[in-house]
Amino acid sequence: MSKRNPIERSEYINNRYKEYLRSSFQFESDRLQSLFEKQLDDEDLFKGPYVDLNLPFKRGKNLNELISEGVVCQTFKKLGDIDFERPLYSHQEEAIRHICSGHNAVITTGTGSGKTESFLLPILNELTNDIEIGNQEIGIRAIFLYPMNALLNDQIERVRKILADFPDITYGFFTGDTEETVSKNYRVKHATC
Repeated sequence: MSKRNPIERSEYINNRYKEYLRSSFQFESDRLQSLFEKQLDDEDLFKGPYVDLNLPFKRGKNLNELISEGVVCQTFKKLGDIDFERPLYSHQEEAIRHICSGHNAVITTGTGSGKTESFLLPILNELTNDIEIGNQEIGIRAIFLYPMNALLNDQIERVRKILADFPDITYGFFTGDTEETVSKNYRVKHATC
């Protein structure tokens, strides 16, 4: 059997699983054993192989090109841990153009296709652009909500690297594990609706 042939591999798995089942189930009745064997022979216990065609995502322009076009501001280049020469996926470029022109967006695309960059880069552009034009208003400018702490922890590491040498943009993160340092009474009195 070839290690690379998926059809042979699939048949091998199916046959080995049937052997396992035959050795695991022995019936006292010859008739039941015969029915079991016949049914086992007729069944395909392992479905496959499956061919999954993951076409590469279409590429767009890189960040340097978007900066040259004025879509992304010049100060954006001061951010760290970003490859400005790597071509973006076309849906990332489209999202950046759309969001940076003041529009809202919903981004739906496959796993590993850069959804985070599709919203993170425009937000960072907005923040760096404000710094570039002299607006350094203090306050919360963006909130990211993640459904799981694991995803938040992964993303916060990415943000730390990007903003490591850019102290003008500050950030924080809170999870269910974050200690509360403000009393409940204070929060109730000062809550805004």
